[in-house]
Amino acid sequence: MIVLIVTQLLRAATVPESVPLGKFVRVKLDAGEKAIVLSQDFSPVDIIATPDSLAFTGLPGRYVVVVLKGDEQPQQFFTKIVGLKPEPKPDPKPDDPPKPPPDVNPAPVKAPGLRVLIVYESSQLSIMPSTQREILFNTNLRAWMTQNCARDNNRPEWRIVDQNQPDIVDTAPLKAMFERPRMSLPWLVISNGTKNTGYEGVLPANADEMQRLLEAHK
Repeated sequence: MIVLIVTQLLRAATVPESVPLGKFVRVKLDAGEKAIVLSQDFSPVDIIATPDSLAFTGLPGRYVVVVLKGDEQPQQFFTKIVGLKPEPKPDPKPDDPPKPPPDVNPAPVKAPGLRVLIVYESSQLSIMPSTQREILFNTNLRAWMTQNCARDNNRPEWRIVDQNQPDIVDTAPLKAMFERPRMSLPWLVISNGTKNTGYEGVLPANADEMQRLLEAHK
């Protein structure tokens, strides 16, 4: 749309008759003249001034260019910029709520309830640290697992097995746990499909650490 500018021709200062919306209105000044620009609605006016000219732009509306020279009476140019104001930008959409972090240690198998599997190599028992070896035979740990693990045919779902005796692992969830990759021996797998939490890693160093790990995934 073309911007219409209505002016009064005063002195040597000149204002162009029309400019496109968004372009600068350029005011030519005579020697010794200065000018200020006011908008009737007090909207911001972007001004660039040089010794002999002035350029400004702003939103559509009515503007006044006041020309000053020495002690003479100030004179005015009335300028009306006609056009469509830009549509206001919509408020930014709120950020999506943060997604919960993925499970750091999800259950190795999805079967509900707690299951525990320890895989070891019997030929290495003599070289295992004594505190770690104790875990394999600790009656308190076995009693805790019997009380808290899920059951299959009324048998608690925990096993402590030699890696060469897979037949001892006789239920589908425990078989799936036994078949998962192992980085070393002895190896511990804990799975609680109800809470989708678990552990796969080296056997803890002692019975107390083992107990805490079991409690964490109960």
